[in-house]
Amino acid sequence: MYDNYPNPFNPVTTIRYELLEPSQVTLIIYDMMGREVRRLVNDVVETGYHTATWDSRNNAGAVVSSGMYLYRFTATPAGSESEFTGITESNTMLLVK
Repeated sequence: MYDNYPNPFNPVTTIRYELLEPSQVTLIIYDMMGREVRRLVNDVVETGYHTATWDSRNNAGAVVSSGMYLYRFTATPAGSESEFTGITESNTMLLVK
């Protein structure tokens, strides 16, 4: 997973990630209290480079307030015959309006 760009951002930011094999991927945005704000990815994703864009909206479609947010990327093997055990990474981003 790469850092989101731009950061700080208003109103859109992009998160890039690379997969070396097909994986079950989740990419979730959280507020600083640990509450889920937006689930950007929750699917099996093929090998290669991918991007996910966050438009400063929550799961209900409402625009969120300025502030610090966390994002967590998790990838686990999609197939049963993999040496890859999975990865979880987190990072912060700043929404400035």
